[in-house]
Amino acid sequence: MILVLGDINLDIIVNLREDINFNTDSESDIHFEGGGSAANFSYWLDYLEQPVRFVAKTGGDFIVDYLKKQFQNTKIDFINLVSKNKETGRIVILLSKSGDRTMVTDRGANLDFSPEDITNDYFKGIEHLHLGGYSFFGGKNMEETSIKTIKKAKQNNIKVSFDPSSYSGLNSYGTQNILNQTKGVDFCFPNIDEGRVLANEEDPEKIVHVLLNYYKNVVLKLGEEGCYIGNQDFIKKIKQKRKLADGDTTGAGDAFTAAFLADYLNNGILQSAAEKANEVAFKCVKKIGGRPPEL
Repeated sequence: MILVLGDINLDIIVNLREDINFNTDSESDIHFEGGGSAANFSYWLDYLEQPVRFVAKTGGDFIVDYLKKQFQNTKIDFINLVSKNKETGRIVILLSKSGDRTMVTDRGANLDFSPEDITNDYFKGIEHLHLGGYSFFGGKNMEETSIKTIKKAKQNNIKVSFDPSSYSGLNSYGTQNILNQTKGVDFCFPNIDEGRVLANEEDPEKIVHVLLNYYKNVVLKLGEEGCYIGNQDFIKKIKQKRKLADGDTTGAGDAFTAAFLADYLNNGILQSAAEKANEVAFKCVKKIGGRPPEL
């Protein structure tokens, strides 16, 4: 089973039919979806029949009922912590006609994690821990909680993976800071923008070389071009076999990472895991929202 700790949100997806016309109306299609990087990642693991335990914090508001109802269609072991101070996270996602996106975020209760929230029970039956950068971003309490979670995983001989999540978040948090705090984990899954920030390099292969000074395995996500995989023995590009037309990229990185880990935990082969990850990420882009198609 994989343990996931991180964000859950209500995604308000605005699919624009035209450029935004400020001070007047703009035509769009608007969808409500469950979201949050860690939540999306957990749903994709479940979709791929990989057992997962997901720990997230919400408010006590009406949004929670909608989010909890979605879990009824899954086998996810959802541990819902409730904040007394903040409401459930909400994000407005603006999608252009070409599929580009920007997100307007209110992380709400996601920012209310504390080290005291992490208990030994979460780690029972766990073989792998996955954390995103958002688990570090947002205050000293978030940083301390994430560091404690990684430490507990290592104490229990549980492998750890890390997805940097946001290049702007990395810049604000401090790249060297997060590199030092996550050094030695088993997998790092940056996209190309996050990789450039972390490694201070532009070339994808050089990015992987630099990050291998900190991580045992690096998987650099390149979107429609596929990915690079690397460890101390080799670095290799795995091309995306499918032609990616316009679509919704929301959650594609989470789908990729979930598919990679699910496949790797089953067979232990990096290239096979990368090919599966490319396939599942393509499937995510072809639909609206960051969750699997059955939801």
